[in-house]
Amino acid sequence: MKKFLITLLLTVVCVFATNAESLWFRAYNYAIKYKTEYNRNNSAGWSSFEKCNVNIEFKIDEDVIIIYSNKTQIYAIYENAGTYNDSDGGKQQGYYVVDQDYDKGMIRLRIARDGTSQLYVDFNDVGWVYNVIRK
Repeated sequence: MKKFLITLLLTVVCVFATNAESLWFRAYNYAIKYKTEYNRNNSAGWSSFEKCNVNIEFKIDEDVIIIYSNKTQIYAIYENAGTYNDSDGGKQQGYYVVDQDYDKGMIRLRIARDGTSQLYVDFNDVGWVYNVIRK
């Protein structure tokens, strides 16, 4: 009976562990924007896009977003910023986040009218945009 209970408990734990919900994306290029007073609130100042091959995971059950770049970036979601339509006809979902250095920022997943997707990582002094596809 003891073996049966242990087996049942391990089975239940494994089932719940494998049902953790994650959304995966792959970034194929990115650009960086160092924000100044001049370009903080407009589209000026983005670098040219550079190729990359970076996996991005949204751990929905844990409120965490992980970007597996050369330096792994871990962002804890502390508030859902909601979904809205932008001025270019795209739809965005935003999240207020804290990174591993305790800096606060925002991550936005944007889907354009043509179906292309970008992930924006915004802080006061710097921002990244990744062009992504769903895995």
